[in-house]
Amino acid sequence: MGRPVPAHVILADEVWRHILMNHPEIKHHKERVLETAREPDVLAEGEAGELWALRRYDFSPHGVKYLFVAFRMLGNAAFIITAYITDIERADRRLKRTRIIWKRRS
Repeated sequence: MGRPVPAHVILADEVWRHILMNHPEIKHHKERVLETAREPDVLAEGEAGELWALRRYDFSPHGVKYLFVAFRMLGNAAFIITAYITDIERADRRLKRTRIIWKRRS
């Protein structure tokens, strides 16, 4: 299976508020959340039918981290469920528990 390319990425206001309540550090990165769903470095199967998109960013002064975005595809649209910033080691551990669908060539 190739990488699903969503025609639309939807981040509902209610979902964004929920994300900010649980992960306030992501407040200034809404565009990166949308970009990660559209153009991930890694796309994997989630644990409950969703897809996981991960993309590396430099979050200076905190260094390079992954932005993790979970979404569900409905037709050709990606509906974002949650998003957060995580360290590379934690993201790698999580990816080892699932199946990688697509990975960007280095």
